[in-house]
Amino acid sequence: MITIAFKLALISEARVRANTDLPELKESKIRDMWLTSPYCQIESATAYQLSLPILILREAGVIPEGLLKKGVIGTYMPESH
Repeated sequence: MITIAFKLALISEARVRANTDLPELKESKIRDMWLTSPYCQIESATAYQLSLPILILREAGVIPEGLLKKGVIGTYMPESH
């Protein structure tokens, strides 16, 4: 499975965990970061569950979340520029 997480939608400014009522989670802000397609998460997770080999590439600037975080699937993930 090869997943390439390209830039899709620009977030100029956003509040993460805004108005949370959980004291251990603090609100933070992100600026000038990009979202990618949710299918990058869905398809890669399905391949991982089926024990298929996975190669995930993330374009620089795309928010590293879920399977796009380094180390989540236990392998090194290159980041393209």
